[in-house]
Amino acid sequence: MGEGCLLQIPGVTAVESLGIQISAEVKKGVHKESVDLQQALLDFDKTGPVLRIRHWRAGDRFQPLGMQGSKKLKDYFKDEKIPRAERKRMTVLTTADDHIIWVLGGRISELYRISDQTRNTLNIRVLK
Repeated sequence: MGEGCLLQIPGVTAVESLGIQISAEVKKGVHKESVDLQQALLDFDKTGPVLRIRHWRAGDRFQPLGMQGSKKLKDYFKDEKIPRAERKRMTVLTTADDHIIWVLGGRISELYRISDQTRNTLNIRVLK
């Protein structure tokens, strides 16, 4: 996957190295429908339009939803009890500046969550 796969927004992006597709759509206003671990609802004005999917790297940090400070991904995986063998395959959604927005199949970043001030909601969904 190299430096990551650029997402098409709106649209569906095939991430062939992972055998998945990712759909992205933007809706006006705040949308808080129920989500599962294969979906993330984000503030599009905070994420920006240039997003990438890439494998996590040693030293990566993010601020999990509900937490005050940032946390190393390695520690996040440990805390979430993700088996060591699976960790190698974990991927993240990042901004154009390479800030982690979402650990696919896990938590989103507190910094990109939707709030009452959200004007545009970005709905990202992993399709098998």
